[in-house]
Amino acid sequence: MTRMPSSPDLLPADLAMGTVLLKVGDMKTISAYYQQALGLDIVAEADGVLYLGRGRTPLVQLAPAPGLRVAGRGEAGLFHTALLFQDQASLAATVASAARF
Repeated sequence: MTRMPSSPDLLPADLAMGTVLLKVGDMKTISAYYQQALGLDIVAEADGVLYLGRGRTPLVQLAPAPGLRVAGRGEAGLFHTALLFQDQASLAATVASAARF
C-alpha cells in the first residue's frame, strides 16, 4: 500500500512531472499562447517540434499535426494540462497573464 503524505495539502517531496506531448494543428497560435499567456520559453526545437518550459526544463512538447480537426462545441478536447509553480505569487501572475491573453 502506498503511504500518503500526513497532510492532504502536501505532495510527496519526490514528485516530478514529465513533459506533456500535445499534437497541434496551428503551431503558431498554440505556441504563442504557451509563451505569451503562460510565460513558457522555447527550450529546444527539432524537426518542427517545439519544447517549451522554464530554464532548461521542457514542460510541454508541441508536435505539428497538420489537418488536426478542432473539437466542436460539445465534443471532448483537451481537458487539462498541469504546470507546477515555485510559489503562489508565480501562479497568480500566470493566471492574470492567461486571463489577459
